[in-house]
Amino acid sequence: LACYICGPEDSPFQHYMYPINLTIPPTFPNHPPQIRFACVITHSQISDTGLVPSNLLYNSDNLNWDGLPAKSKNIRTVLRAVVGILQKPLVEQFPDHTDVEIYHDFMHEAKGICIHQHTDQHSPDTIASVVSKLREHFPEDVQKRWHGAAAYFSRVINAQLAYVSLRKNPALFNANGGWQPTWFHPDFVRALADPTAKLMRDILVKEAEGVFSFPFLSPVYCQILLEEVDNFEAQPHLWKSRPNSMNNYGLILNEIGLETMMDQLMYQYVQPVAALLYPADGGETLDSHHTFVVQYNYTKSGDLDLDMHTDDSEVTLNVCLTMEHHFCGGTLDFCGYLGKENHRKHQLEFQHRQGRAVIHLGNHRHGAQKITWGHRSNLIMWMRSSKMRSSENYQLRLQRHPHEANPDLICVSRTHDQDFKQFIHH
Repeated sequence: LACYICGPEDSPFQHYMYPINLTIPPTFPNHPPQIRFACVITHSQISDTGLVPSNLLYNSDNLNWDGLPAKSKNIRTVLRAVVGILQKPLVEQFPDHTDVEIYHDFMHEAKGICIHQHTDQHSPDTIASVVSKLREHFPEDVQKRWHGAAAYFSRVINAQLAYVSLRKNPALFNANGGWQPTWFHPDFVRALADPTAKLMRDILVKEAEGVFSFPFLSPVYCQILLEEVDNFEAQPHLWKSRPNSMNNYGLILNEIGLETMMDQLMYQYVQPVAALLYPADGGETLDSHHTFVVQYNYTKSGDLDLDMHTDDSEVTLNVCLTMEHHFCGGTLDFCGYLGKENHRKHQLEFQHRQGRAVIHLGNHRHGAQKITWGHRSNLIMWMRSSKMRSSENYQLRLQRHPHEANPDLICVSRTHDQDFKQFIHH
């Protein structure tokens, strides 16, 4: 749902209109929408991608969703809470209103270019020129607060604008049309429609402790998504960043114009599974994601394997997009949990199959063994819960157990384990 809000009076944001996107979960009004600004906005508590953290919005003085009466759990209440956040930016963010007024003057000159609003009316260079002008007027400490976000949005928006006319499968980007039933495995469609969750439990296969697989995407969707990724990668003039610090080959889907569709995928299709399996680990309160495609290739450009690691997520979804006869090897191996004695004890070797999803907690150590032939691409969704991350015990989940069991060699990480050299001779 696309909306506009007015910047509140007596704030640095007054007199300006801000477009926002609301992603409404299927459990609304029991659970509130995700809020994302669809433009560059300078606010110390709003993320670089425009996301309003749910713990800031829904567990604060602005709005306590769980404590609201049923009749007040509506969109109007949500929008008022967003306005409340704009009324209270941190004082040190703008010592006076001069800086933010300069900022907004230039953004107004650029006609408020945003990812989802009126992008076809502006040249790809507009935001870059605005950012350049802004540098001349802001002191260095203020620049650092928002310039990185503005520059990032500039690159992303320029790439998205340039790619609109080059899209191979426009239906993939059509948020109004949403996800088509033919893009999912029929068993998953039936299971999702069952209000008792019995059918969902029936299709879930427990591969190991905390690791489940289920039929998810259809061959049709796997094929058209792969075509779109290859098509974007084939455009040498388009800016692109790599998925994460460990994968050198792949593409962030949020950056090529698929973010709203991936929002829908998480809220409407994946979160019901995560809530069923991991209610105490953030599965019920997922409110943001980092979604990307990784590529493994034995003969051409691509990673061969992926070192043992944990994810920057509460829950991770991993779906193989490539048909099995196109690759050999590259199994997904699971060990134990970060913070547990079994952190480096081997649990599972999972063989990928096209369209089949693997879901697990982010703090579950895992890695990809070397691909021995062919090529494989996987869709990865790191899903996060700001409510979980703001909890008192969250940091404890990130600490290693002081008395870990002796590791299995397959679970030792050359990147993350300080004692890796002790095991090289093996």
